[in-house]
Amino acid sequence: MTRSWDDEAEAAATDAEWPTPERIGSDLPPVPQMDVEALLPAPLVGYVRDAAHRKVAPPEFVAISLIVSLGALIEARCGVRPKLLDDWIVVPNLWGAIIAPPSKKKSPSMADGTKPLKWLAANARAKHTKAMEAHEEEVEQFDVMMAAAKKALAKAADADDAEKLQSAKTRIAALKDSKPKPPTLKRYTSNDATIEKLGDL
Repeated sequence: MTRSWDDEAEAAATDAEWPTPERIGSDLPPVPQMDVEALLPAPLVGYVRDAAHRKVAPPEFVAISLIVSLGALIEARCGVRPKLLDDWIVVPNLWGAIIAPPSKKKSPSMADGTKPLKWLAANARAKHTKAMEAHEEEVEQFDVMMAAAKKALAKAADADDAEKLQSAKTRIAALKDSKPKPPTLKRYTSNDATIEKLGDL
């Protein structure tokens, strides 16, 4: 009688001794709790505590997002002098990351930490919208004045009046120098951090 492949595999599995299973996990020590009062400036403590309490999340989730947001507002206006008797200045960049398993309220906590920055960005967009409306009116006025100046230039050329011709040219040159420039949107955030896109912005 011949044994099938299934019979041989079952016999081999029965004969083999299975090793004792080992525990799957990490032996890393637990992360200590953040002392909010000791590590944060006093004006931020209440905000961080309240946001973390409402989200049922560790306060450091909100704190890191808030500190990085404030660092973005300071930009390059603040420097550090590592050497006491030297003029060497280092402009620091703050980077932050929240590392935790899924469903630990990382995104909602980050939203609370960046909320002041988003509020400033929303205000900047509203101001820019109003400025663009005013700019469009200025452009319309400019176009009317430029059309009138070109018409005067054409009339002076037809009349062969050198004085009026020069006056019209001067007027057109002055208008070109005073052409309204579109307002620039003040940006606080960007979702595209590539060098090319940031250069455009």
